[in-house]
Amino acid sequence: QTCALPISKAYERKKDGIYLGCGFPSQEDALRWLLSFGDKVLVTSPPEMVKKIKSTIKKMKKRYKT
Repeated sequence: QTCALPISKAYERKKDGIYLGCGFPSQEDALRWLLSFGDKVLVTSPPEMVKKIKSTIKKMKKRYKT
């Protein structure tokens, strides 16, 4: 599967980082795109996406547990 790029973007610079708002064709496309940044991204909203990110990270931790 390929990762879709954002359809639209808007950002705002703040002291603690850059806040980015993006539009995607689907929630799964957004999830893959966000995860591609690894530990360099912090998802703060919407709450549904935060839950999805946390759930995906838990699954990844289980997969790589030794």
